[in-house]
Amino acid sequence: MINLEGIDVKGVLYGLPFLREVKKGKSMNLGDRVIVIGGGNVAVDCAQSAIRLGAKEVYMVCLESRDEMPAHEWQLQEAVEEGVKLCPSLGPNRILTKDGKIVGLETIACTCVFDSEGKICPQFAENTESEIEADTIIIAIGQEPDFSGFEKIEKTPFKTFKVNPETLETSIPGVFAAGDIINGPASFVEAVQTGHMAAESIDLFVRDKDLIQERKEVRNQPLEVRPFPRGIIQKKRQTMPVLKPEKRKKTFDEIFLGYPEELAVEEAKRCLNCAICGYCIENFGCIAIVWTDNLDLPDRSPEIDLALCVGCGVCGQICPHKAIEEIKK
Repeated sequence: MINLEGIDVKGVLYGLPFLREVKKGKSMNLGDRVIVIGGGNVAVDCAQSAIRLGAKEVYMVCLESRDEMPAHEWQLQEAVEEGVKLCPSLGPNRILTKDGKIVGLETIACTCVFDSEGKICPQFAENTESEIEADTIIIAIGQEPDFSGFEKIEKTPFKTFKVNPETLETSIPGVFAAGDIINGPASFVEAVQTGHMAAESIDLFVRDKDLIQERKEVRNQPLEVRPFPRGIIQKKRQTMPVLKPEKRKKTFDEIFLGYPEELAVEEAKRCLNCAICGYCIENFGCIAIVWTDNLDLPDRSPEIDLALCVGCGVCGQICPHKAIEEIKK
């Protein structure tokens, strides 16, 4: 809920209950013009659903600037392709009504969303009010955890549980937390990751083990980025075919079509920089294949000295990963 004039009028819906009804297949008449208040993934889901339910004009109004919008960029692009109009840096000022029905939303320009600590503290510019016509307004902001029964656990300023970042233990010893309750709104994968971490901590705790020294997983450990070995061509990932916007905005069917055989083969051919096994050197004995002395690489990689290579092609035949190919000119 947000404190907004006109919030109680018929035609105001809320993000998650709206999506729940959509998922159930309930028929809804949203009118021709729909405004979604919010800039996150739930707001995008609401906007795309409104398009699919027959709305002719759908607007997303949010406090954040275009670059600050928390929704995934790829999902925002999908929505724009389907006709959703993004209205960043605008705050809802009041809901406009006539004869008990929604006729629009009055907005005001938002100059700043966050304070110096990163907390939401929007600032607005005076005399910047404007109006957007609407038949339905969907509010998809302000989601937060229900802390009922957990009042004794220390919270952060962002309305999440404060936890040890390595063990996910809360301020109460033996009580652990995971998912959006510690991350804030995030992805399913991130929730699963923290769930694994919390489970490992619980296992160590009940066995009276050290929660840090004994654990296998380290949270937020940066991935080791390795440069490509010399001679490897870096290829971009193949783009998966999707339904055209004209078709997908009329259906709730999956829009990703999967790779056809030709693209699947090309995707499988991409080098993932894993050919450092040394099988060819250790099991072949060819004097032309040596470990590279390139100090810029964190690991040694096989390299063929063309001055010593006689072109027999055996190395390509014995490579278990088919990483070597003889090209005859």
